[in-house]
Amino acid sequence: MNLSSLRRSLQNLRRNPGQNPDQSPDQNPDQNPGNIWPQRWGQTLGQHWPWTATVWTQVSGFLRTPGYGTAVWIGVGTTITAIATLPEGGLLTSLEHRLQSAFFQVRGPVAAPSEIVILAIDDASMDQGDFYFADPEYYSEMAPIQSWPWMREAYAIAIDRLFQGGAWAVALDIFFSRPSSYGPEDDAQLVAALDRHRDRVALAAQYVQDDQAQGLLDQLRVPFADLRRTETHLGAINFTYSPTGQILEPGEAFLDTLFDPRFNPYPPALEQLPSFAAATLQAAQITPPAPNPAPNSFSTVPTKPLPIFRFGKY
Repeated sequence: MNLSSLRRSLQNLRRNPGQNPDQSPDQNPDQNPGNIWPQRWGQTLGQHWPWTATVWTQVSGFLRTPGYGTAVWIGVGTTITAIATLPEGGLLTSLEHRLQSAFFQVRGPVAAPSEIVILAIDDASMDQGDFYFADPEYYSEMAPIQSWPWMREAYAIAIDRLFQGGAWAVALDIFFSRPSSYGPEDDAQLVAALDRHRDRVALAAQYVQDDQAQGLLDQLRVPFADLRRTETHLGAINFTYSPTGQILEPGEAFLDTLFDPRFNPYPPALEQLPSFAAATLQAAQITPPAPNPAPNSFSTVPTKPLPIFRFGKY
């Protein structure tokens, strides 16, 4: 099997989906181009895998039946596109990721759990310093966020007020790698807040890979020493990305590729942290769900009935 030659053939066919290279388009002007290209796909595939010719004839007939083809074409089109455009390595994983993206688009957005609240630093938050500088006395409470980076005092205030509001846990997806530029007194306020709430707070850590002259070096970036001395949880904020640049797997998938000998025969001699999501659940004293027994398999058996999506008329 020469996957490279198949990919080139499919790419050429995709550029001219309705034209037979051995026949002028004017020879059969009544022919619907949309009905020609499935035949050409079948011919191209049959040249590389002869057994697919009969199968493709039956499948293409079904797909052209009105009302049946929409849902199926999502998977078929995604699969063929992946074969024609992606490198040969990791083909099944790439196909799975593209199919996941297609099904996510069909499903549509899903509302976030009501138990999770995101307190984001957005553009409006960054602009609050303008009010402080306009009238520092009136807007004195905005002094900790008058300019970026914000004072560590701002995060200490946020942590205290979130717990006063009934939060089970607080997770800071901000990396505190160095002491505050505002001085040790500023760091002391954040440390004091972490000590007050201890194991109900999760902080961010990150695995990084540096390309050095001696080769690739795996390292673990953690908060600076004063913050690590508190009894807070640490979680890795790393994710794996699909060929399309999307995040389709939880953070545990990245940790598997880094530490599991089945995927990495030379795992780094580093402290193995939980994912940031798992660390947040630990801080909330919630038992994380059991991992999928086959998280990286191409096909898994569902544990509950799947929802039915209807396309067209049946």
